[in-house]
Amino acid sequence: MTKRVMTLLGAVACAFLLSAAVPAASAEGFLIVDRDVHANPSGCLLVGDAPDFLEITNQTTRTVVAHLGSDCTGAVTAVLAPGATGVFWAASISVEDAV
Repeated sequence: MTKRVMTLLGAVACAFLLSAAVPAASAEGFLIVDRDVHANPSGCLLVGDAPDFLEITNQTTRTVVAHLGSDCTGAVTAVLAPGATGVFWAASISVEDAV
């Protein structure tokens, strides 16, 4: 009986640790940047070596933010709500976390 209890406790502990290690969910849908399609994007997307004018279409469930810096830093040049489209100066795009 003790062996069964220990096995059950071990399985529960493993399940807890694995659930805690799951990263934040990505946005559902597509982010289209100059005809490049990014499915279910998350985090920071590098979209150019240097800032350039980019056509950005946000077909995701999250807000996306265009940045001048290549690592989602620097000036924010656009904030696109789900469904928004436009041409913006950017080198990277960040996908906002769910609230």
